[in-house]
Amino acid sequence: MDSPINLKELPLVSVIMSVFNAEHYLEESINSILQQSYKNFEFVIIDDCSTDNSNSIINSYTDSRIKLTINNENLGLTKSLNKALNFAKGKYIARMDSDDIALPERLKKQVAILEQDPEISICGSSIEQFSDLGYSKTKNYPEKHEDILIEHLFNCPFAHPSVMFRNIINTQYNTEFKTTQDYELWQRILKRGKGYNIQQVLLRYRVSDSQISKVKGGLQIKYSNLVRYQIIKELGIKLTPNEQEVYFNFMRTRGVKEYKDFRLLNNVITKIYETNHFNSKLFKKKIKDILRQNTLIYFIRENYSFYNILELFKAPYFLFQYLPAKQSLSIIIKSVIHYKSIQH
Repeated sequence: MDSPINLKELPLVSVIMSVFNAEHYLEESINSILQQSYKNFEFVIIDDCSTDNSNSIINSYTDSRIKLTINNENLGLTKSLNKALNFAKGKYIARMDSDDIALPERLKKQVAILEQDPEISICGSSIEQFSDLGYSKTKNYPEKHEDILIEHLFNCPFAHPSVMFRNIINTQYNTEFKTTQDYELWQRILKRGKGYNIQQVLLRYRVSDSQISKVKGGLQIKYSNLVRYQIIKELGIKLTPNEQEVYFNFMRTRGVKEYKDFRLLNNVITKIYETNHFNSKLFKKKIKDILRQNTLIYFIRENYSFYNILELFKAPYFLFQYLPAKQSLSIIIKSVIHYKSIQH
């Protein structure tokens, strides 16, 4: 899908960035956009009342594609991004953070995807997570729309600073969300069009101690659950308070601590499955992957006893509809071995 396109007139892309005290990495980030192989873009930057040298760094550039606005007061990320969206004139919006690095072909490849398929409303990519201490790890996101729909039940299906989406009127971040405002917006965008993730690293995502996911972990859980609740609600699913508690806890820990929670979780998953909103084969594969990875290990680690292991076999519908009996038994045995190994 990422083959080159030949257009007489290339569509304008609005790259939007909010900056607050980002002097250490800002120049590298700005340069990575200005050096893109795709040239027809404007770079809308909102300086959210920085008190360091960020403003001086931005003003040192003479590139006319940079459109700088300085807030009169600190508005925060969400409102600053909305301000940038109001100024954006492009057909497409590309997000960028002030400490990340866009690879040279990023804009070109994303424009190609959106131009070739009008049904795609948002396009992300794989990212490389990295740190100044040498940490490096590639993170992939589900490629196709059906997989993305299933993923967004559980997690945010796009890396925020990697996305490009169509500039539709009234597209704004929800200012009631202090964090995970991207997850909430993608949920709305996916209702009007398809999603796609390029299976290639097009952005280097800097990880640091000041990362919002570390500083505001509790708030992220709260607001992520609000998005998940909205998705469930729009599917027409009604959850009991106990089902809701178990489901949200499962989203956070990928585990259950008691046998009764397996039954409640099974109720929720069955309700989602029976909406027929998702590809049944892909949905079962996602649940299977989660079970295989850590749910059973978590359960046995928290409740290790011969009785509790037997209890798992009393929930055949939940367990064995996703995993064959032989594989389920194998996972339980490995879970016990894993538990016993960490006790010594």
